[in-house]
Amino acid sequence: MLAMKMEIISLLIGIVAIGLWIQAMAQSDCQNTIAGLSPCYNYIADSGSTPSPQCCNHLKTVVQTRPTCLCELLNQDDLNQTRALGLPQACNVQTPSASRCHSKN
Repeated sequence: MLAMKMEIISLLIGIVAIGLWIQAMAQSDCQNTIAGLSPCYNYIADSGSTPSPQCCNHLKTVVQTRPTCLCELLNQDDLNQTRALGLPQACNVQTPSASRCHSKN
């Protein structure tokens, strides 16, 4: 009976560990995805009147492949939210509504 309980506990610990690993990998993937949007930073920082073609192309790719990473981008403290939220329109890219993102608070 004790051996069976230990097996169940070991299994539960393994499941939790796998879940934490998957979450860490997803965050890492989003960090790489967000870093790939670096051509957009001049526009978002209000340094450019229009986003570059590279920015818009990468934004399209992110929307198609990892749209949830856009939420992480919007949750960055040092981001001009107004410019970031205007980026899809400036690039003529349809994105999911920002209201679908959960606040980090």
